[in-house]
Amino acid sequence: MRKRYKFVLRKNIEERAKGMVVAVDFDGTITKDYDFPHNIGVLRDGCKDAIDYIREKHKVVIWTCRSGEYLAEAVKFLNDNGIEYDGINADIYHKTDRKILADIYIDDKNIFCKSVDWAKIKQHFENLNG
Repeated sequence: MRKRYKFVLRKNIEERAKGMVVAVDFDGTITKDYDFPHNIGVLRDGCKDAIDYIREKHKVVIWTCRSGEYLAEAVKFLNDNGIEYDGINADIYHKTDRKILADIYIDDKNIFCKSVDWAKIKQHFENLNG
C-alpha cells in the first residue's frame, strides 16, 4: 500500500511540472449579465486576456452546469470570443468521470468572491509564475 501511495505522489508531481489545471466556471465567471440558461450575457472585461495568460503555463478546463443545446451555445460563445481551453466539463487526466480535478477553481460562487475581477486573477497568476 505504501509503494502505491509513493507512485501516485510521484505521478502527481510529474503532472504538476507540466503546469496546473485551472477550472473556470462559465456563467457569471466568464460572462456577466446572464440569465442561466437562456441568456449567456456578455464577456467579462479582461477575461480573454487573463485566460490567454493562464494558458501559457497551465491547462484551462471550462466547467459549467450547461448541457445539450445550452452547452453548445456556451462553446459557440467561447469560440466567437477567441477563448481557448483544454477541456470542457471533463477531467483532462481521466482519473474520474464525475468531478473535474483541478489545482485551482475560478468561480463567481466562491464564498469569498464579491465579484469576478479578471485583472486580479491575472495578477495572481503573474505572481505565481514569477
